[in-house]
Amino acid sequence: MDVANVQILKGAEIADDTILWRYMNMTKLVDLLSTSQLAMPLASMMEDPYERDVGLASAAQRWHDQKSRGAPSYWLAADQDMHLKTAARLRSATYITCWNALDTESAAMWKIYGESGGIAIQTTWSGLRDSLVSEKHFYGGKVIYLDYNKDALPTTTHTDDYFYKRSSFSFEHEVRLISHAPDCERFLSGKDEKIRWPKVDKINIDLGQLAPSVYVAPQLPEWVRDAVQALTLKFGHGWEINQSTLYTPREPNYWPEALNARGEN
Repeated sequence: MDVANVQILKGAEIADDTILWRYMNMTKLVDLLSTSQLAMPLASMMEDPYERDVGLASAAQRWHDQKSRGAPSYWLAADQDMHLKTAARLRSATYITCWNALDTESAAMWKIYGESGGIAIQTTWSGLRDSLVSEKHFYGGKVIYLDYNKDALPTTTHTDDYFYKRSSFSFEHEVRLISHAPDCERFLSGKDEKIRWPKVDKINIDLGQLAPSVYVAPQLPEWVRDAVQALTLKFGHGWEINQSTLYTPREPNYWPEALNARGEN
């Protein structure tokens, strides 16, 4: 079994025991269980149109640098056109899976995913990294959030750019794994513009190594938790299945009992 090569980018380092969450609908959970594969969509399928965009501050930095070297006034428009074309090419040749590095459940993420039959799986960075079974090369790490109008991206490669997002998304505390499609460089250079790749890349994973805990959205009834438990057992996984209690009211004697359980009463 080939364990994937995951390169951690400088500045995006992440501890092995970092808790990760992946929020999804029930369909994606069934796909994960039935295929033992992690779905990685192309960046072009992401909702954020600024994926791999460097922003205004970076453009200003590039322009001032080129202007000091005597670049003509039309250079800026030409540079923007080239950047937009390169960014679009990269988005159609780069696969991403996104996770959330949080110690606890996220009310915001449940709002996004929970009402449509939401499920969250919880693992660790080492659990995710070591579960990948692939000969492909991956890049991973924490996403850094910046104000694109004020902060220039300190990146040196096309890959680096995918580990920066606008500060409006900082609530996600995102951790990413990305991989570039085969022959990506030929496509970017324009040597072969007809190459097309599947919209989703399926990566084999060892679900035993991933070893997640599963949480059912707080809005859903408890029978859904029972159904998820039966489903995971059917596929041979005795995962811990939890009903989220995020919005469950406290019992009348909650404080005394909870403090007593902690030895503080």
